[in-house]
Amino acid sequence: MKYTLIIFTMFFLALGHAQQNSISKPLYASIEMKYLNQNSPVQLQYLAHPFGGSGQYEYRWRTKDGQFEEFGNEKIYNVSFDCSTNDTPECTVHLQVRDKKTFKIYDVEYVHIVDFCN
Repeated sequence: MKYTLIIFTMFFLALGHAQQNSISKPLYASIEMKYLNQNSPVQLQYLAHPFGGSGQYEYRWRTKDGQFEEFGNEKIYNVSFDCSTNDTPECTVHLQVRDKKTFKIYDVEYVHIVDFCN
């Protein structure tokens, strides 16, 4: 009986340690961008690639001068970039990824030149 209790206790300590380690991995994210067309307004699509943390994520996006929306499940963000109304062909997108269990937030800023603006 004594050995059973020790083994049982060791199992739960190991299980708790494993669960704690899976949540305590640092949260990171990156952004992938692709063009959906090549004519102005250029359609850009951004895809969030989160990793680490608990593995359960929420996202929110905004452009350079825009406001963040509420957190949601949308990993994809589409932007219409009008070359004729921008002084420089540069697009800036901000992403926040939030871990659903720890509520930690990771910020990513992605700045790039829009290739198809002449």
